[in-house]
Amino acid sequence: MTVTEYVEKWFEKAKSDLHCARVMSNGEQPEWYIACFHCQQAMEKALKAYLVFKDIEPPKIHNLSRLCRMCTEHDKSFAAIFEVCANMSLYLADVRYPDNELCVGETEVKSALENAQAVFDFCRSKTGSGLG
Repeated sequence: MTVTEYVEKWFEKAKSDLHCARVMSNGEQPEWYIACFHCQQAMEKALKAYLVFKDIEPPKIHNLSRLCRMCTEHDKSFAAIFEVCANMSLYLADVRYPDNELCVGETEVKSALENAQAVFDFCRSKTGSGLG
């Protein structure tokens, strides 16, 4: 598999997480915490796509702050999305377990979806990926 193909596979996975987040945030009984989790996952995969683009095997970590710092080492403009990444990291574990569940509602999901799409688009623009 070429680097370009591998990058595209990461973006396809991220796009799938964005789709799941949108589906889970709609309907008669929206699952807002699951939608936020998928937003975090989409951002993680988009950041990893950029690392692959830079010929770096992405580490098997989920910390968006750390991944964003790694990206910033290769392109300083990633500093512009660092705070968003740091804030979204809480949706990895805290929303999935009953003893740590955050108060997640429609407002948080809307923000999470906007942030995830923005990071996805930002990373995609840095790789020249044509995936829509």
